[in-house]
Amino acid sequence: MGELARIEAECSGDRCVVRIRGEIDISNAAEVAREIEQSIASDCSQVVVDLAATAYLDSSGISILIRLAERLRATRQRMQLVVPEDSPIRGIVELTALPQVMAVATHLPDLAG
Repeated sequence: MGELARIEAECSGDRCVVRIRGEIDISNAAEVAREIEQSIASDCSQVVVDLAATAYLDSSGISILIRLAERLRATRQRMQLVVPEDSPIRGIVELTALPQVMAVATHLPDLAG
């Protein structure tokens, strides 16, 4: 992937944490979506998308998150976003009402539990 964003995935048990570092905009949204989809194991019942290190998110990034949540819901997988209160993207997350569409936490849940 280009310099704008880096995707890292870590699966433990039935949870998969996908960390997105950098920026998501129209120039890389399709590639980010593809990498996220490829990194999620089909046997994970819970997917956590960690946006703590995401510096920028435009409407195309919001769109891929909504589409991902819908796809996961159709396969009975749960999705949760992690967006810290002091994150530069917290405002756009709140403005677009993502917390009404999917679970949004301020910190990464304990992976052991």
